[in-house]
Amino acid sequence: MARTEPSNINHCVAPSITSRVSNFTKDSNQRSDEIKTEFTSREGTYKISSLIDNLGKIGSSTCLNEPVKITLLPRIQTIYETTNSQTSSRRSSSTNNQNDHSIEQKQTSISNGNETNQQNGNIFLTDILAFNVGRELIVYEFAEATQSNFGDPLDHRVYKQNHQPTCHDITQNPDTNGLHILVGFSKGQIQYINMQTKEQKVFNEGSNFGDPLDHRVYKQNHQPTCHDITQNPDTNGLHILVGFSKGQIQYINMQTKEQKVFNEGMKATKTIPALLSCHALKDLLRSSSQKISVLEADIGKQFENEFRHGHIPKARYFDQLECTKPSKLIPRGLPETKCFESYLSKMGVSNSDHIVLYDRSPIGFYATSRAWWLFKTLGVDSLSILNGGFYKWLKEINELESSDDNASKSQEETGKFTVHKNEEMLKNYKDMLHIVSTNDKEQQIVDARPPNLFYGSNAGHLPNSVNVPYTDVFDQTNQCLKSKDELKQSTQQKKQILHSFFLLVFNSAGVDLSKPAIYSCQTGTTASTLAFAAHILGQESLSVYNGSFTEWQQRAPKEFIINNKIDTPAA
Repeated sequence: MARTEPSNINHCVAPSITSRVSNFTKDSNQRSDEIKTEFTSREGTYKISSLIDNLGKIGSSTCLNEPVKITLLPRIQTIYETTNSQTSSRRSSSTNNQNDHSIEQKQTSISNGNETNQQNGNIFLTDILAFNVGRELIVYEFAEATQSNFGDPLDHRVYKQNHQPTCHDITQNPDTNGLHILVGFSKGQIQYINMQTKEQKVFNEGSNFGDPLDHRVYKQNHQPTCHDITQNPDTNGLHILVGFSKGQIQYINMQTKEQKVFNEGMKATKTIPALLSCHALKDLLRSSSQKISVLEADIGKQFENEFRHGHIPKARYFDQLECTKPSKLIPRGLPETKCFESYLSKMGVSNSDHIVLYDRSPIGFYATSRAWWLFKTLGVDSLSILNGGFYKWLKEINELESSDDNASKSQEETGKFTVHKNEEMLKNYKDMLHIVSTNDKEQQIVDARPPNLFYGSNAGHLPNSVNVPYTDVFDQTNQCLKSKDELKQSTQQKKQILHSFFLLVFNSAGVDLSKPAIYSCQTGTTASTLAFAAHILGQESLSVYNGSFTEWQQRAPKEFIINNKIDTPAA
């Protein structure tokens, strides 16, 4: 039995429309799962409501609070012209057909969605709406747009107290235009109704389910939200999985009565966004049920002394080059796994923590974004960046502590951090050489460097790569990452013209965020900024070329290093 859609509607009624068919492209018997609540015609917009509020009882002011199940069926009919008001077989419009008048009409039929001539009749499109609420089932057919009410229903049934209709489906016989309805009931019966012949049958009439195989009432704070049931083909035993609102999963073996609960100690946690405001971080540090590990990201201990003098409360200093061996080709490589696991664990970080990253760069997205990519590559998904970094926190919150304030804690805290490498986040030289040499158009290559490095005669870029300078994703005035809308569309003043206009940060460069992209720069750092921006915009498949142009320039064949020097406008 096809499903029907629930809807709670509480406003007043106006009719729908019927129009003569022209250029009708939909299949004449196609079901629509979309619930129509408004219809627009030349006379204005009509909203459906009082039918549901009052169940067709004209003059009643009773409103219903229970869900209304609605089925919508577009109906095609061939209407044969006669000399009286029987021209229309639509009962719902019979009250409006009293003023008969003779109008010569072009007789049409439908063929491949287009109007064609037919000798005997006209084709009309109406909407059949079936409403199922409480113990009542009502079927209406929408006709003229100007009718003041629905008129009499095609069918209206009120079932007995112990025969609660729970679902229904309605379809049309394409040969006879007749409507057929199936109604399902709470006790398992199914009623068939032929609206044309008035024939009706009830299946499972004598059905009595008797005692249930299993009946469980769960505690108030253990709300079951979904379940699945399957049968073991060898033993015929039934197995049930029940999911709960707080994340627990219960397994039930109906044959042996064995049952287990997984994630028993799991607590529901609010999803923490990937981009955090300063006030949001302050609230998390004060009241989050999940452990928050705040890390001040650095590259090569540039700001270690500044961290000791003052940093965000509870933060730990994190040098992402710890456990790495920089080389000429890749100055900022990946850390050695065991060393990095020990480094994070001694810092008090565990895989179950939510990690919040910030740095001391002017806008807060230099070491931070590279650290975000590093943690994603090493298997961490519960991860956020503080928008605006240290200086935004200092301006808005101005709560700091020195390293002496939490030194004793750092000696006591221990974590358990384990690397689970995500290869999808990383591209190496061999990967890039294969993509370039095979002219793989499925992979977009996006370069985050400034235009003078991307196009410059002493620099260059990879073949087929596009330039999106990473500075374009920042709001320079507020010292933070732009909003999602601003990331999609950025305003720049063109010096050579007299007006400003919107440029799409990604789209103007031809980057399709629905497709995979590889982000590159000079050393893999600002590329991570673009990767993070694309991530919060919803890009699912992204990676960073860690060696970036530093490695590429030293290893790639000359024909794969593109130098497109361009003239920049005079200042």
